Amino acid sequence: KEHMLYAISLQEEVEPTVRLIRELKERGYGLYVLSNMSKEYIEFLRKLPVFELFDQQVVSCEIHLGKPDLKIYQYLLDHCNLDPAETIFIDDRIDNVEMAAEVGITPFHFNRKSPEKACEELRRVIYGE
Repeated sequence: KEHMLYAISLQEEVEPTVRLIRELKERGYGLYVLSNMSKEYIEFLRKLPVFELFDQQVVSCEIHLGKPDLKIYQYLLDHCNLDPAETIFIDDRIDNVEMAAEVGITPFHFNRKSPEKACEELRRVIYGE
Protein backbone atom coordinates (compact mmCIF):
# COMPACT_ATOMS: atom_id res chain seq x y z
CA LYS A 1 0.00 0.00 0.00
CA GLU A 2 2.90 2.35 0.78
CA HIS A 3 4.23 2.00 -2.79
CA MET A 4 0.81 2.68 -4.24
CA LEU A 5 0.40 5.85 -2.16
CA TYR A 6 3.85 7.02 -3.24
CA ALA A 7 3.02 6.42 -6.92
CA ILE A 8 -0.23 8.34 -6.51
CA SER A 9 1.62 11.25 -4.91
CA LEU A 10 3.79 11.59 -8.03
CA GLN A 11 0.81 12.27 -10.28
CA GLU A 12 0.68 15.68 -11.94
CA GLU A 13 -2.13 17.58 -13.58
CA VAL A 14 -2.10 17.61 -17.39
CA GLU A 15 -2.18 21.32 -18.18
CA PRO A 16 -4.05 21.20 -21.54
CA THR A 17 -6.77 19.14 -19.87
CA VAL A 18 -6.97 21.44 -16.86
CA ARG A 19 -7.31 24.47 -19.17
CA LEU A 20 -10.13 22.79 -21.08
CA ILE A 21 -11.96 21.81 -17.88
CA ARG A 22 -11.78 25.40 -16.63
CA GLU A 23 -12.90 26.74 -20.01
CA LEU A 24 -15.91 24.41 -20.13
CA LYS A 25 -16.91 25.31 -16.59
CA GLU A 26 -16.65 29.04 -17.38
CA ARG A 27 -18.91 28.50 -20.41
CA GLY A 28 -21.53 26.86 -18.20
CA TYR A 29 -21.13 23.21 -19.14
CA GLY A 30 -21.95 20.53 -16.59
CA LEU A 31 -18.90 18.45 -15.76
CA TYR A 32 -19.03 14.96 -14.30
CA VAL A 33 -16.53 12.27 -13.40
CA LEU A 34 -17.12 8.62 -14.24
CA SER A 35 -14.06 6.69 -13.24
CA ASN A 36 -12.64 3.34 -12.24
CA MET A 37 -10.50 4.33 -9.29
CA SER A 38 -9.26 3.08 -5.99
CA LYS A 39 -10.31 4.79 -2.77
CA GLU A 40 -6.76 6.07 -2.29
CA TYR A 41 -6.51 7.58 -5.77
CA ILE A 42 -9.88 9.36 -5.67
CA GLU A 43 -9.02 10.78 -2.24
CA PHE A 44 -5.81 12.21 -3.75
CA LEU A 45 -7.60 13.67 -6.78
CA ARG A 46 -10.32 15.28 -4.70
CA LYS A 47 -7.64 17.45 -3.08
CA LEU A 48 -6.69 19.01 -6.43
CA PRO A 49 -8.28 22.41 -7.19
CA VAL A 50 -9.42 21.31 -10.66
CA PHE A 51 -11.52 18.54 -9.13
CA GLU A 52 -13.74 21.15 -7.46
CA LEU A 53 -14.96 22.15 -10.95
CA PHE A 54 -16.86 18.89 -11.39
CA ASP A 55 -20.54 18.92 -10.52
CA GLN A 56 -20.72 15.28 -9.46
CA GLN A 57 -18.54 12.19 -9.39
CA VAL A 58 -19.37 8.54 -9.95
CA VAL A 59 -16.43 6.41 -8.86
CA SER A 60 -16.27 2.64 -9.20
CA CYS A 61 -14.92 1.92 -5.71
CA GLU A 62 -17.84 3.81 -4.16
CA ILE A 63 -20.69 2.23 -6.12
CA HIS A 64 -19.18 -1.21 -6.81
CA LEU A 65 -19.62 -0.97 -10.58
CA GLY A 66 -16.90 -0.37 -13.14
CA LYS A 67 -16.34 0.59 -16.74
CA PRO A 68 -17.02 -0.83 -19.25
CA ASP A 69 -20.03 -2.46 -17.53
CA LEU A 70 -23.13 -0.95 -19.12
CA LYS A 71 -24.71 -0.53 -15.67
CA ILE A 72 -22.24 2.17 -14.60
CA TYR A 73 -23.11 4.37 -17.59
CA GLN A 74 -26.81 4.02 -16.84
CA TYR A 75 -26.08 4.77 -13.18
CA LEU A 76 -24.27 7.97 -14.19
CA LEU A 77 -27.19 9.11 -16.35
CA ASP A 78 -29.76 8.35 -13.66
CA HIS A 79 -27.76 9.59 -10.66
CA CYS A 80 -26.73 12.87 -12.31
CA ASN A 81 -30.01 13.34 -14.18
CA LEU A 82 -28.26 13.52 -17.55
CA ASP A 83 -29.81 13.25 -21.00
CA PRO A 84 -27.62 10.86 -23.01
CA ALA A 85 -28.30 12.88 -26.19
CA GLU A 86 -26.72 15.92 -24.51
CA THR A 87 -23.82 14.05 -22.92
CA ILE A 88 -20.29 13.43 -24.18
CA PHE A 89 -18.25 10.70 -22.55
CA ILE A 90 -14.49 11.21 -22.72
CA ASP A 91 -12.10 8.37 -21.98
CA ASP A 92 -8.68 7.16 -23.04
CA ARG A 93 -9.88 3.56 -23.48
CA ILE A 94 -11.74 2.55 -26.63
CA ASP A 95 -13.80 -0.15 -24.90
CA ASN A 96 -15.10 2.43 -22.42
CA VAL A 97 -16.18 4.95 -25.06
CA GLU A 98 -17.76 2.21 -27.17
CA MET A 99 -19.89 1.13 -24.21
CA ALA A 100 -20.97 4.72 -23.51
CA ALA A 101 -22.27 4.87 -27.08
CA GLU A 102 -24.43 1.82 -26.31
CA VAL A 103 -26.56 3.95 -23.95
CA GLY A 104 -26.80 6.85 -26.41
CA ILE A 105 -23.95 8.98 -25.07
CA THR A 106 -21.66 10.65 -27.62
CA PRO A 107 -18.28 8.93 -27.27
CA PHE A 108 -14.91 10.68 -27.49
CA HIS A 109 -11.67 8.74 -27.41
CA PHE A 110 -9.04 10.93 -25.71
CA ASN A 111 -5.47 10.24 -26.82
CA ARG A 112 -3.57 10.78 -23.59
CA LYS A 113 -0.24 10.57 -25.43
CA SER A 114 -1.12 13.84 -27.17
CA PRO A 115 -3.31 15.81 -24.72
CA GLU A 116 -2.99 19.16 -26.51
CA LYS A 117 -4.21 17.69 -29.79
CA ALA A 118 -6.94 15.67 -28.05
CA CYS A 119 -8.22 18.81 -26.30
CA GLU A 120 -8.36 20.69 -29.61
CA GLU A 121 -10.30 17.82 -31.22
CA LEU A 122 -12.66 17.77 -28.26
CA ARG A 123 -13.28 21.52 -28.56
CA ARG A 124 -14.34 20.97 -32.17
CA VAL A 125 -16.77 18.23 -31.09
CA ILE A 126 -18.24 20.29 -28.25
CA TYR A 127 -18.41 23.68 -29.94
CA GLY A 128 -19.13 22.38 -33.42
CA GLU A 129 -16.16 24.23 -34.87
